[in-house]
Amino acid sequence: MTDENESQKRLTLEDPVDPEVLTHLEVLHNHWMDLAERNARLDQEKIQILAALKRLDDEKQKVFEAVQVERGISPTKMVSIDPKTRCVKILNPDQPPQADAKDPSE
Repeated sequence: MTDENESQKRLTLEDPVDPEVLTHLEVLHNHWMDLAERNARLDQEKIQILAALKRLDDEKQKVFEAVQVERGISPTKMVSIDPKTRCVKILNPDQPPQADAKDPSE
């Protein structure tokens, strides 16, 4: 009967935690820290990618504007360029933009 009482005995604040439990907690903490560091590096890479995308979008906007100004089209108009004929087409505001169309709000 003492065995049953011993196994069901509650631990107190004074009872030390098993070393295996502490080791397990340390391993979990180290894994958590590794993942947090990887996440921070990914965030930094994401910021660099977003900045590169912004530069590309800005350059694309300038190219579209140059094409429009050369043809006397207001840079605020939406246009598309047909890749086959290389002709510029002004899009109506109610017409949905095509994949190669320029959106002035970008």
